[in-house]
Amino acid sequence: MPNENTNPTPAAQPAEGARLVLTKTPAAATNAGTITVNVGPVGNCRKVVLEANKQWTVSEVLKAAGHNASGFEVRMGGNPVNMDAPVHDSATILLLRPVTGNN
Repeated sequence: MPNENTNPTPAAQPAEGARLVLTKTPAAATNAGTITVNVGPVGNCRKVVLEANKQWTVSEVLKAAGHNASGFEVRMGGNPVNMDAPVHDSATILLLRPVTGNN
C-alpha cells in the first residue's frame, strides 16, 4: 500500500518549460534595490544589506556596518584592498589583525 514516504507526489507540478533559478543570496536580498555584503573580523562576520542606488566603497560599507578598520588589515575577496575600492553585491570584506613575527 503506497504512503507518503513510498509514493510521494509533489504538492505542485512545475509548468511546462518552467525553469528553476538557484541563487547564492537569500530571497530577501535578491531585491534589485539592495546589495548584500558580508563584513567584519574573521569569525564575527555579519551580513549587511545596503541600498543599491549608489556605488559603495569599502570605507562606507565598514562605517554602515559599525566597524572601524584602524589596527586591521582590510581584505575583500581574500586580497588586500584600499578603503576607496568599490564594493559589489555578495562581496566579503574581512578585517584581519596584522601578523607579527619574531624579530
